[in-house]
Amino acid sequence: MSDAMLKPVYTYIALAVTLCGTAVAQTTENLDIIWRMGRPDTSTNDWGQAIAGLGDVNGDSYDDAGVVGYSSTLGARVYLYSGGTAFDTIPEWITTDATAGQGTGLSLCGGDINGDGYSDVILEAGGRVYVYYGKNGWPNTVRDLRFHGRLYEDASFVACGDVTGDDTTDLIVSDFWNIGGSGHVLVYKGSAAFDTLPWLRINGRDYEQLGASLNAGGDVNGDGYIDLAVGAATYNVDSRGRVYIYHGGPAMDTIPDWWKDGEGSGQYWGELGCAICPDSDGYARLWWGSMYFPGGYGSPMENGKTEMFFGGIIMDSIPDISIIGADSFSGHGTSYASARLDDGIRSDLICGSFEDSARGMGKAWTSKLRQDTVVNGWLQGRWYRDQLGVNVANAEDVNDDGREEVMFASYADTNRLVVICKYTGPEGVNERPFGASQIAGLKLFQNNPNPFRQFTMINYQLQEDADVSLSVYNVAGQLVRTLVNVRQIIGQHRISWDGKDEQGVKVSGGIYLCRLKANGFNSIRKVVLVK
Repeated sequence: MSDAMLKPVYTYIALAVTLCGTAVAQTTENLDIIWRMGRPDTSTNDWGQAIAGLGDVNGDSYDDAGVVGYSSTLGARVYLYSGGTAFDTIPEWITTDATAGQGTGLSLCGGDINGDGYSDVILEAGGRVYVYYGKNGWPNTVRDLRFHGRLYEDASFVACGDVTGDDTTDLIVSDFWNIGGSGHVLVYKGSAAFDTLPWLRINGRDYEQLGASLNAGGDVNGDGYIDLAVGAATYNVDSRGRVYIYHGGPAMDTIPDWWKDGEGSGQYWGELGCAICPDSDGYARLWWGSMYFPGGYGSPMENGKTEMFFGGIIMDSIPDISIIGADSFSGHGTSYASARLDDGIRSDLICGSFEDSARGMGKAWTSKLRQDTVVNGWLQGRWYRDQLGVNVANAEDVNDDGREEVMFASYADTNRLVVICKYTGPEGVNERPFGASQIAGLKLFQNNPNPFRQFTMINYQLQEDADVSLSVYNVAGQLVRTLVNVRQIIGQHRISWDGKDEQGVKVSGGIYLCRLKANGFNSIRKVVLVK
């Protein structure tokens, strides 16, 4: 296994500090700690290497949370904490049968993969997948299923989501070191008789370590099916990294529908996580980045950078939001998640900056009508080089207040502290973003004539000065022609399209999509060309 892929585990552990003492107050802004738990015993060194909101495992209508700990004597264990209004630090359930071999593999997720109404607990440890079926009164502490994995092929991750579109949660498993480092991703179809033979296998190529991160959190193209984001950390000969999106549905295949390359040599974009963030307009957003930006791994310049992309019928590769770590040692972008932290209708953006302010920070950006880069909530580590934020996760609604909470882990804290926080700051978006965009004055009118043969006029309105992009795409999402790409002043604007592409060649008759982007807003109209 390459040093690059080992560093997220071994570097963090090697930096553990030896400070000790009583609990101290943590510096925070709009994030209140509602739960905290250190490692249960001194032998559990890797406490919090995997954390997750697991859903309602025992059917009591409260979401539950899980933390994975590993020791050479106890193996890998999941500690499950029962959600509720009296959320406490006593685990209701602890697994006893998982081992972890060589490699980085410890991963955790929850979802109802057998369709019985209880969320199931899925642990990846040592290259094997352990499934514990949820039920009334808690699952068995010994696995219901164990599959996948071969010796040394244990650089793996797990994720849950209904990517097949049959209303039952599917299980996605990656092995990014398989096939000599090319990696692969396996989709296991959820069903009452869960089958350990994969429904779909996506192979990596050219030693790109496909599957270094996974997420199946939302529908980016608005077709009603959950999509899958997959990181490929060592894509390209310079290991700049890449993220792929595969559209879900009954006809899901192994051909990526969208991808974005990392920005520089040795930055390993897609290595440490990515998140698909649901949105009420039907188009989820992609959230990813690299903690090694701009200098690359081992460089003194590791500010880190995160990017957010709006989804849509057409999804381009230009980030709609970019956030760079404040200092050269920030490590901004060590992990990614999304959660509905407030009463807004969009999910909010969460990431870790494990060296920010020399203690590490977990950060949250509430979603706004016009998304900005201002941090709305953050929590700082307790001690110098605490590395808080090395892992973040959506805890789901563990305290039953109608909002989701967020989990943060800190590897180098003396006690490997894991915390759950609720958001207490200003509210985010509380009305539909695209309806609000029309009120705000951004409007793309239907072209006229439509259908057309020779020329059609496209009119749009701006209520403030804006950087405007107006482009035509085919139904496959491929760019046909950029009509406008310039800053424009407030008011109404119009432009004609002659049915030709960028090379001046007349395109074939059919349906095309005209997309207007300005100041973070999007609007799309169908355009019909007839011959």
